[in-house]
Amino acid sequence: MLHTHELDALFAGLIIKLLTGRKLIYDAHEHHASMIAENPKIPGLFKPWVESVIGAMEEIACCFVDEVITVNRTLQKRYLRIGKQAVVLYNCPVLSLFDHCFEKRVTGVSSGRPVVVYQGGISRTKGLDKFLFALTKVKEKFPDVMFSVVGKLLGGEAPRNWMEHYVKTFDLTENFKITGWVPHEEVSNYLNSANIGVILFQPTHYNNRIGLPNKLFEYMACGKPVVASNFPEIRKVVTASKCGLLIDPTDSEEIARAIVYLLEHPEEAMEMGRNGRKAVEEHYNWEKMEERLRGVYEAVS
Repeated sequence: MLHTHELDALFAGLIIKLLTGRKLIYDAHEHHASMIAENPKIPGLFKPWVESVIGAMEEIACCFVDEVITVNRTLQKRYLRIGKQAVVLYNCPVLSLFDHCFEKRVTGVSSGRPVVVYQGGISRTKGLDKFLFALTKVKEKFPDVMFSVVGKLLGGEAPRNWMEHYVKTFDLTENFKITGWVPHEEVSNYLNSANIGVILFQPTHYNNRIGLPNKLFEYMACGKPVVASNFPEIRKVVTASKCGLLIDPTDSEEIARAIVYLLEHPEEAMEMGRNGRKAVEEHYNWEKMEERLRGVYEAVS
C-alpha cells in the first residue's frame, strides 16, 4: 500500500501503482491548484488558466487512486463530485503534547503583560501587515501589549524590510517579536504564555479562504480564545465550539477591536478558552483522527 501526501507525490504514486499494482491513497492537505496559480512568477493573465489545468490534472489522477483523504468538508465535497468517498482527517494536534498547558493554567490567560500570538510562518497573505496595523491600535489601550509570531517570516527580503521599517516608524520594537523556527515540541510553551491566538489568513486565493489550519486546533488545545478569519471552515469550528471571535481579516480596525474586547473581558475570554479545550478533547485531536486513518488502511487493504 502507498500513502502519498500532496500533489507531486500523487503523480509519483500513480507510476508506482501502475508498475507494481499496489493500492494507492492520496492525502490532500490543500487546494493545490489555487496555491500553484498564486505563484508570483505566473503572470496574472495566466493564473485562472493554470488553476484550471492543474485542478483538472489532479481530478483525472484521482480517478485512479483507491482512497482519498483530505482535511476539511469543503475539499471533501470536491472529491465527492468526481466520485471519490473522501475521508476527512482534521489536521489536529496530539493531545498529550498540549496537556501541560491546560493543566498548569486552566484559566487560559497568562500573567503579566498581555500577549497576542500568531503561530506558524507569516507573510502578507497570512496577515503580517494586518497583524502589525492591529498592534498599533491595540497598543493605544494596552501600551505594554506584546504581539508575538512563533515561527518565521516568509517571502524574502521585501516583507522583512517593510516589517522592520513599520516597527521602527511606529515605535513597536518592545511590542513585537518573531521567534524564528521553533521545534514543534516547544510550540506549546510559547502558546501557553499568550492570552489570545490569532489567525489572519487573507482572501488572496481559494486555498486561504477554505483553509482550516492546525494552529486553530493548537490554540484550542492550549485553552486560548481565538481571533480568526471569518472563512467557512474556520467559522464552522469556532462557532460550534464557541471558542473565539470571527473577524474580517482585511480590516485591521476590526481585528484590533476583537483583541481589545477579549483583553477587557478576561472572564469571557477564559470561557472561550475552556470551550476550545473541551472541543479538542472531544473531537479535534490526533488520537481520534488516528482511529479514522486506521479505518482507511483496513478498508483499502
